[in-house]
Amino acid sequence: MTTYNFTIQLVENNLNNEQVNKLYDAGCDDAIVYEHNHKAYVEFDRESASEEDAQQEARGDIEAAGLHVETFFMDSDQQELSLPAEPNEPQMGQLNDTDQKELDL
Repeated sequence: MTTYNFTIQLVENNLNNEQVNKLYDAGCDDAIVYEHNHKAYVEFDRESASEEDAQQEARGDIEAAGLHVETFFMDSDQQELSLPAEPNEPQMGQLNDTDQKELDL
């Protein structure tokens, strides 16, 4: 079997712990659940005989948890889902003005 990496955007947003637990209990234990820009995503590393089977199984698991699929993103589309730093937050390795002042003791 091959492992397929893909991300599913859910219709639902602001998932609570109960909903996340339902995802894992429904078979999404090979996935990471996260939110970005007020949208919920489930990123899978799913082993399956084919890419289509992997996606259908994931959709079935999500629906079994009582949630709904909005969009699929395949591994090649992942750049769209990269999590950039917030506009006012420093990039890794950079200091903001407050940090710099604290270091200039």
